[in-house]
Amino acid sequence: MSETLGPIHTWVFNKIKFQEKEVERLLSLKDGLNVDDAAGVVEKGTLEEIVDIKNIHGFLQIRINITEKRLALTVERLLDSGIKLDKIKETLFEFGVENSFEKTTRPQKAYENLNALMVNGMPCDKVEIVVKNTESRVVFHDNLDIHTEYWKNKETYQILKDEVIKGLLSNTNLSYSHLEERTFLLEEN
Repeated sequence: MSETLGPIHTWVFNKIKFQEKEVERLLSLKDGLNVDDAAGVVEKGTLEEIVDIKNIHGFLQIRINITEKRLALTVERLLDSGIKLDKIKETLFEFGVENSFEKTTRPQKAYENLNALMVNGMPCDKVEIVVKNTESRVVFHDNLDIHTEYWKNKETYQILKDEVIKGLLSNTNLSYSHLEERTFLLEEN
């Protein structure tokens, strides 16, 4: 295990922090909703302040598991409390809009930006691969479905992830779509 923090570790931790902001936004939809006891907590602060330097990889993997559980459980509890899926979708779309990419973002840069924000396991898991990359489009594929273990309904996860992505792209001239179940397209309109 590495005992030195590198850019890859900060990159992964920033993905975790971004997803935690999504969770916080969703928790604000219902007063008193709390998932800390059941799912755990991702500590606040910088990676340098909180990391176990002797086990960086393990530290990050545990935080990925926690944030994945927190997101799934938050959505589950919101739905159980009567909050409609459409309200959750709207909230995550708005969250994406608030963090939207620059208007001039091209497909390759949009893919890099998404990859820098969306939790998709550890880089060594090689969950996602680029299938096609041209100036006007990027096709990417998830080799593994690593999110299903956290969700009672994996379709709900993908629907909500799509809303965040659409919000992130809302200021650009790019579209995002599914070509197959785990194959996605970013392209210029």
